[in-house]
Amino acid sequence: MTNAPTANSTPTSTFMAVAHGVRRLSWGELDATINRLAGALVARGVKGGGRVALMLPNGIEYLIAQQALARIGGTAVQIGYRSKPAEIAYILENAEPKATLLHASFLESMREARGLAGGKGGPMVVVGGDGKVSEGDATDWDRALAASSPEVPAREETRGGDGGGVIVYTSGTTGKPKGANRSWKKTGFESVADMILQVGMTADDRHLVVCPLYHSAAPAFVAIMAALGATIVLMNHFEPEGALDIIQRERITCTLMVPTMLIRITNLPKATLAKYDTSSLRWVMSGAAPLSTDAARRFMEQFGPPRPAWSRSRGQGITCLVPARSASGCAATTSGSSTSKATRSSKARSASSTPVTRRSSPATTRTTTPRVRRSARASSPSEIWGAWMPTGTTTWSRASTTW
Repeated sequence: MTNAPTANSTPTSTFMAVAHGVRRLSWGELDATINRLAGALVARGVKGGGRVALMLPNGIEYLIAQQALARIGGTAVQIGYRSKPAEIAYILENAEPKATLLHASFLESMREARGLAGGKGGPMVVVGGDGKVSEGDATDWDRALAASSPEVPAREETRGGDGGGVIVYTSGTTGKPKGANRSWKKTGFESVADMILQVGMTADDRHLVVCPLYHSAAPAFVAIMAALGATIVLMNHFEPEGALDIIQRERITCTLMVPTMLIRITNLPKATLAKYDTSSLRWVMSGAAPLSTDAARRFMEQFGPPRPAWSRSRGQGITCLVPARSASGCAATTSGSSTSKATRSSKARSASSTPVTRRSSPATTRTTTPRVRRSARASSPSEIWGAWMPTGTTTWSRASTTW
């Protein structure tokens, strides 16, 4: 989960890694900051396998925290920033984190929660305190990092545990929330690598993050982009016209949005949509909820001339909507609920029971029904996509080449 040694992501690289409003960090700056936080966590008793609670909004600090934990083999305990003190207290009691990273806006709720949880949560490092938060069990983010080294922590300080991962708590609709522990060692990187190849993700991508980073999918794509050495652009809270403005201004090439976000964008007045140049977009992935046929068609009509037909899985898995133009050669990629092995073969790039139209020449089209190769070992989408990919995910891409 640490940054891959690409030309863009070497520690001395000045290539931009992260953008958040007016803030910019090169890969070299990001690498040093990750090391500083990793060292600060080790100094606070977090070793390999240790858990750290994160209660942060979308921001550069969240990305730094996730990467720092990966470097020391720690596990991130995700806490939604809209959680109430009693909900936070339950997570602290259940997960027993060794330390807590949070934004100053949530400090009051966290202190109340820690009181309810018998003081559990460990030392706190507080973001956004303007240097004023350094009392008792809380230390200001900048001070904590300034006291730490920009070098990778010594190996002996990070040994142990299961290699780190993330714990995401369920909504608790059938009782108390349950912590889903996802270990990096059990992640199916082979399937993820195949998805990267088929979608056409590269170090030249500029990925816009609009979904909350305390959920599952958004940090998964951030991790992929970081591994590739691509650029990550963060948006605090989704707002449809604001997202279009960032896409135009930052020349965004890809993003992940839930269906409601796509619908809100396509519902904007035509005059508003016409104001923004989104031609830099190569692919958009959507998931976590059903995407209706009508919503998918409307999006494709707005953001690229659709091909004669498109594929969409009606159950679980991955789907590609393929309009006509792109800087990538991505094509329709659909997997059923148990198709881990299918992603290893180029023959399965359109694995779906839904017919997929393939254009064999400018003048002709032909429709085929791809066969799905099933794997006895894969029983769920979380197993297929390294316990990261949500079910019912749809990928839209502009395709410069046809299948």
